Amino acid sequence: YIILGRYAEPKIIDYVRNKFPNVMSMEEYYGEALSDYKYNNFKYDSKIFGGMFDFVCTKNDKKTISLIGEIKTTSKVQLFTENDIPIEYQLQAALYAKLKGLDRVLFVVSFATEEDYMHPEMFEPTDENTILVVKYLSDMVFDINGEYCGIDDCMEKAVYFWDTYVKT
Repeated sequence: YIILGRYAEPKIIDYVRNKFPNVMSMEEYYGEALSDYKYNNFKYDSKIFGGMFDFVCTKNDKKTISLIGEIKTTSKVQLFTENDIPIEYQLQAALYAKLKGLDRVLFVVSFATEEDYMHPEMFEPTDENTILVVKYLSDMVFDINGEYCGIDDCMEKAVYFWDTYVKT
């Protein structure tokens, strides 16, 4: 499964590049500074939150990020629709967008077959096996122990947990 992702991701980024302007992989966006960000794209944005986005869309200056892109490859078609992305992926992408001061995320989900897993080098994203879903942070609501929270509330809960249990 991981091997398919490694083969598919650059192809998926190229696929998205044909649909959205100014799409850049992590390597393209950071260039020679990539080693500073390789394992945490947000190390200069937050002391406790981190992660790695898959690609960005930028404004025409090719520096200002306008959209965070998150790629998923899966054989579990039933978990993904244009209106339903699993909560763990929404939380991950919402955090990334929030840390970069953005209001939306682009999810790119490619549905793989057993054949794709057996021959990952042959995988090609198409309109038939790949969906693109834009979600706004204001529309993402998460059920956290029976309480409905936006990303700001989720981050506050995480900071509280960090301060109360991790730091001590």
